[in-house]
Amino acid sequence: SDLGAITIKASNINITCNNTLIYGDGTDYLFWIEEYDNVVIKGCNISLYDTGITMRSDSASNIIEDNYFSICDNDGVEFGATNFTIVRNNTFDRGTNGIDMGTSAYNNTIINNTLTSHGSRGIDISGDHNNITNNTLYNQSTSAITADGSAENNKIWLNKFYDERGLDDNGVNTDLCVNDLYGNYFNGS
Repeated sequence: SDLGAITIKASNINITCNNTLIYGDGTDYLFWIEEYDNVVIKGCNISLYDTGITMRSDSASNIIEDNYFSICDNDGVEFGATNFTIVRNNTFDRGTNGIDMGTSAYNNTIINNTLTSHGSRGIDISGDHNNITNNTLYNQSTSAITADGSAENNKIWLNKFYDERGLDDNGVNTDLCVNDLYGNYFNGS
């Protein structure tokens, strides 16, 4: 069914926005990807949607890069049953969560993003075997990154926390250092 303003209904799709502002009314999803793979969404300036990009039901190997998400009421990017997807070089500014990774989100990479001033979390992880690396987080209300009790074997390293709330790790076997040498940087405001 069509659940987004733009519903992706094929694999191997490239969407390049060239920094075009796509402005909503605070409701609905902008991009909805379900059961399709190898979708690239790049260079979009997404503002005032419930959720900017949603990936559901066996979506895999997508790339979300160089986008700007502002004031998405729920999430900038939401993962359902999504695997082997890369979210990189994006900016997330205000909303409930910047990135929400559900319990069926496995083997994804979240790298080199900036997340600022979310009402709950910058990154919320419930899935397993995800890599959260080299992100910068500022002023989240609940926590900068949360690995909840259902999250297992995630790597959270080389992130920079400029936030009093930092990391809330309730996950199982969360790896917070690279080779026991390189961890996360914390500088509470």
